[in-house]
Amino acid sequence: MVPHRADSRLASLQTPKILLPQLNVHVGMSMDEIEREAIKVTIEYTGNNKAQTARILGIGKKTLYRKIEKYGLTTFKESDE
Repeated sequence: MVPHRADSRLASLQTPKILLPQLNVHVGMSMDEIEREAIKVTIEYTGNNKAQTARILGIGKKTLYRKIEKYGLTTFKESDE
């Protein structure tokens, strides 16, 4: 069966999967703790590139900055290089 044109367009819109370093997550952690860990690891992975971090996590940059502040991840410099 030949794929429909719409199917091929949808496939091109899908975000590629990116393998990140393993998260330190265990049973009993709160969702906030898991989210904090995911943000921290992704920021480290991207070399502190906030735009790329937000893209990988599927959130906007403003949301990312709010979460960085919420979780006390202020030890990272504030550049977007």
